[in-house]
Amino acid sequence: MARYRFDPNTGKVLPAHMVPRAVRGPRSENVATPYFMGDLKPFVNVVTRDTHEITSRSQLRNFERSTGFRQVGNDFEPGTIAREHEQKKAAWEAAAKTVDHGWTDFDG
Repeated sequence: MARYRFDPNTGKVLPAHMVPRAVRGPRSENVATPYFMGDLKPFVNVVTRDTHEITSRSQLRNFERSTGFRQVGNDFEPGTIAREHEQKKAAWEAAAKTVDHGWTDFDG
């Protein structure tokens, strides 16, 4: 089935391929469209002692701000969290050298 478009320059209905793109409008992939992100599936906070259910993004943001926790995903550059842990470990090992018993594991 052929496609036809109205050409405002000529005032005629023409086959779609004959109407200039500027008249037809932009391609659909170049047009900004709204995207509605679904809400969170409710889950129970098991990290802190006061376990409670988190049911919305605003509750999740408030929880993360109040506890200092962060979600691990694509929010951070790769290696950022590992680098922080390595720096903490190096500081602990430096502190352990200042005491007589050094760095020990209590399990063994």
